[in-house]
Amino acid sequence: MTGERRRRLFLLILGAIVVAWLAGQPMTLGAVSGVAHQDTGMASALLNTAQQVGGALDLAALSTISTSAADDRLPDAAANLYRAMEPRTSRCWRRRARP
Repeated sequence: MTGERRRRLFLLILGAIVVAWLAGQPMTLGAVSGVAHQDTGMASALLNTAQQVGGALDLAALSTISTSAADDRLPDAAANLYRAMEPRTSRCWRRRARP
């Protein structure tokens, strides 16, 4: 990766972090405003759960896209990795199977 691409990628990631940080406070205030005092804990928990689920779905989508792109560019990568790891994993399983 060239220096220019690294710089652009770094700035993109930094920008995403800043936007997420700036959006967090208004989003929290919007989620818990108008909620009765005794229900603020539940509203906060619901917001936290929604953020966690959203993050998991984002990660799943990004990993699917990156795996698809890697598979298109390196069609034999998974098979080569499995072949390279197979002797180590089979030895490990045999060693653990002994009493």
